[in-house]
Amino acid sequence: MEESTARNSKDSFVSRLDHHLQPLVADSTLQPLAIVVGLTIVSFATGGILIALRDRNAFAISSLGLLALVSVDLLQRDLRERRFGFLSRSICLLWFVSGGLAFLVVQRGWF
Repeated sequence: MEESTARNSKDSFVSRLDHHLQPLVADSTLQPLAIVVGLTIVSFATGGILIALRDRNAFAISSLGLLALVSVDLLQRDLRERRFGFLSRSICLLWFVSGGLAFLVVQRGWF
């Protein structure tokens, strides 16, 4: 009984985080802030991907692995609730854009 209660309280973390992040997109006055935060995360993630994969930097590889582990954990928690919410879509979009931008930078020969 205690295990299911602990699991539900852990899973509700994603719902609470999803609930707090939703107004950034819903409120038109906060949308520029959401764009700047998203682009900042994308630029740091792209730099991390480039340094980890191109330079084979051990610290960058470990930080990229840790970020991937946290992302997968949040996605699993959201999917356990049988939904693919705002947080999950945002995480997938940020990883997709960061990976695409890193690929583009390598293809152009900028890094």
